[in-house]
Amino acid sequence: MPVQFAKQQYYEKRITKSYIIPQDPLFTEQWNLLNTGQVGSEYDGHNLNIEPAWLQGITGCNVTVSIVDDGLDYRHLDIWPNFAPSATYDYADDDFDPLFYRVSHGTSCGGVVGGAHNNLFCGTGIAYESNIGGLRLLPLSGEAMDMQEANALSHAMDIVDIYSSSWGRSDKGTVVEGPRTMGQIALKMEQADYFPQGRNGKGSIYVWANGNGGFLDTCATDGFASSIYTISVGAISATGLPSFFDVECPAKLVTAYVTDQEDDVDIRTTVTGGKCRAAFGGTSAATPMVSGSIALALEAKYSFVVKHGLLPQLSTSPSLTWRDVQYLIAYTANPQLTNGTDTDINGAGLAVSHQYGFGVMDAEAMVTRARHWIHVPPQMQDNVNTVSQSVANPD
Repeated sequence: MPVQFAKQQYYEKRITKSYIIPQDPLFTEQWNLLNTGQVGSEYDGHNLNIEPAWLQGITGCNVTVSIVDDGLDYRHLDIWPNFAPSATYDYADDDFDPLFYRVSHGTSCGGVVGGAHNNLFCGTGIAYESNIGGLRLLPLSGEAMDMQEANALSHAMDIVDIYSSSWGRSDKGTVVEGPRTMGQIALKMEQADYFPQGRNGKGSIYVWANGNGGFLDTCATDGFASSIYTISVGAISATGLPSFFDVECPAKLVTAYVTDQEDDVDIRTTVTGGKCRAAFGGTSAATPMVSGSIALALEAKYSFVVKHGLLPQLSTSPSLTWRDVQYLIAYTANPQLTNGTDTDINGAGLAVSHQYGFGVMDAEAMVTRARHWIHVPPQMQDNVNTVSQSVANPD
């Protein structure tokens, strides 16, 4: 072969991408990720089963999660390495800066999903190599217009894979509320198989907090959590019992671990102003845990297809559709870690409960099954025309 070019050669260090146990100072307290008895030896192992997924080299790489909330401190040392400007906007103030120093809720959610790994600061995110965007929707008043909600839920839908929403209508359960006209259009537009737009036709993934109203609330009045287009998330304590604030809900798909009280075993994450948070809870904390776990499954599916050279053989996208994700959660959530009393077996032979949905999120099981997952059929819709007829009342 003729010489094409000449260049001095030298060695540069390269490292394998094997899993390294996080050295971040709060990681040993993140019992929801790796429970070695921090909340009591009898509950050892009650966690989201994240580490086995990491051991497989799955970290959420190339998956984009946008936190739809009250802001995101993208300058935070745990957020900045994974910050995605293209998945970011401030719809409350109509500008490109989602940072609002007076609140930390969205920043805490962002840290749960994608807090940086091994930067020796705060803790570690579940999908610590995912791309994290911030869609600021909620001002201090907590009020948002229909158009603002719709815009946030459809922002950069060709880029954003998962919209994580730890908010909703009030938790009193006395008023029926949910996405309004434009919000409903945004949800359907991004996911409906007859008019797919989100994620280049795969459908956007919406993860939603089920609420913290306890027995005073019901998801029957919550149009966000009960929508077929959202993944409704509940909260479970380390004991396997529902958190006292959790809402029983037939639309609940899955639960994730938080605690019942703001104490030393609560969720560790990030807070606005470059600080770490020692106590984050509620379904607000459970929701980004599920979002992060889904990010791992999306990477697992795509990386498996690419690694095995299956792309040319696929007639459809190598990634999971929005319906695939819901099915995967149903088949891989762990009902064995719950202490439910209202569990039934559905037509598919799966344990399901109003308290826990299909069980506790199991990241390893979801990642493992996602690799070989075959797409479920498109959503079917059947429109039935009703006919009303007056019938005479017999004497």
